[in-house]
Amino acid sequence: MGAKRSGKKVSDASSALKGVYLPHWTYDTYTITDYSGERGDYYYTTETYTETVDGKSQTRTRQVRHTDWSYASGRVECDFRDLMVPASNSLPEKTLTKLGPWNFNMLVKFDERYMSGFRSETYQLGPEQGFTKAAEQTVGAINSAIRDDIGGDEQRIDSTDTQYFDKAIKYLMLPVWVSAYNYNNKIYQFTVNASTGEVIGQRPVSVIKIILAVLLVITLIIIGVILYQNAHPA
Repeated sequence: MGAKRSGKKVSDASSALKGVYLPHWTYDTYTITDYSGERGDYYYTTETYTETVDGKSQTRTRQVRHTDWSYASGRVECDFRDLMVPASNSLPEKTLTKLGPWNFNMLVKFDERYMSGFRSETYQLGPEQGFTKAAEQTVGAINSAIRDDIGGDEQRIDSTDTQYFDKAIKYLMLPVWVSAYNYNNKIYQFTVNASTGEVIGQRPVSVIKIILAVLLVITLIIIGVILYQNAHPA
């Protein structure tokens, strides 16, 4: 890949793009969650207060909001499809997550011919461990369903008990392109989703440019304050 010369040297030893099939698990499951919590409903009262205006004391009123909390419990059911969990440790989990979403409509049955030109990895995260991570992905949606079920203006969730049913698992090999380059004696890696073209990578950061940007913002704020003071003299 080309680079403009800027006093920093980009190594000619940059690695070429390498195709890799990375293992992933996807899970389907149906959940039933029993919960207990509290429902908060707003109500308002009128409050009288006194304030000083132009040296004179005046009595006024205002509406004050309160929350009436009541016990709530119930059961919610949720259906989850294609909860994806990377099963490789070759790339940071954050990078693998950002590479998504993947186009599952392009999935095909395994055929060795698709592996041509790519290397492949076996899973480093077992299916049971993978399901534990998949279950963590369900928490937000389940809590949202609970809050909807409780209703009211505010909700508190005190306890939950979730059971997972109809579990299904698929083992996927998803293609990525991986490369790296040496800039100013530091290695920067980038990864490309070979299905969607999504690019995730690192790039050099100029400390001088960051400092100049911060100083520019501070200068603009100072100018804005001065202009405001000139337009609104005391």
